[in-house]
Amino acid sequence: MTRPGRRFRRRLVATPLRIVILERSPEMSESLVRQLQQAGYAVEWWRMDCKEQFLAVFNPTPDVILADNQLPDPTALEVLDLLQARGLDVPVNIIAERIGEARAVEVIQRGAANYLPRDHLERLGRAVAHTMERRWTRRAKAQADALIHFQAQLLNAV
Repeated sequence: MTRPGRRFRRRLVATPLRIVILERSPEMSESLVRQLQQAGYAVEWWRMDCKEQFLAVFNPTPDVILADNQLPDPTALEVLDLLQARGLDVPVNIIAERIGEARAVEVIQRGAANYLPRDHLERLGRAVAHTMERRWTRRAKAQADALIHFQAQLLNAV
């Protein structure tokens, strides 16, 4: 029985999703993948627990990165800095057991797409869907802006 006002939809075809999981625990990585599969994603994933592995994975570029906030190398902030230095638009969702409000604000201000507490992993599918929608919107806006700029150049040339 569904609650009034709530609609549930079933996907006939799973949405493909390439993710990198920066996580020290293989069991937690598998749990994250299961959550995404239950949310309707066909997940292709790689688990890494060190910076060298992380730097070697960007061909093809993943759709999203799930980063353990307590991983020592690379830290979540280092991941954000590395992506920015390479000019890569890959959303990073921070997964953490407990971090203070100040730290959560800091990782969001530094470019993380989302922060998700480990005890609320049932929200992971929605968080990733929201992240992917914002990424698509950013890219569509950039393409529209480029088209407008191009058209303005053409009009100025006439």
